[in-house]
Amino acid sequence: MRTQRKSGKPVLGICLGFQLLFDSSKEGSGSVPTKGLGLFSETVEPIYSNFEMKTGWYQVKRQIMPLGGDFYYFNHRFGVKRMNNENVVSVCADGVIAEVRKDNIRGVQFHPEKSQHAGRRYLRGFIEDWS
Repeated sequence: MRTQRKSGKPVLGICLGFQLLFDSSKEGSGSVPTKGLGLFSETVEPIYSNFEMKTGWYQVKRQIMPLGGDFYYFNHRFGVKRMNNENVVSVCADGVIAEVRKDNIRGVQFHPEKSQHAGRRYLRGFIEDWS
């Protein structure tokens, strides 16, 4: 992955792919976090205290346009709630980070492929940014 980052070729991590971009994850690992790729300096943690799965449509607000946002499909209970703001592109209303970006690497906690029109627009924009 570090070679991919240096090459400048675009990378998009979706859901688990998003989580793998971080230093480590506490999902399924008990008390010892599982090592990630380390492209973002945070740990993926439980985002809800009762460990229920949060599946459904959530509004995502881009940092540059905080008053509007599309709805995307999420299926998660682990994620990132805080990190260096320069890499955060968008967040959900509950504060869960929805999208990060650094150089040619992007990650989204949501599933654009399951998010109907908004997801199609997102993927089209990702492709257009790199073509």
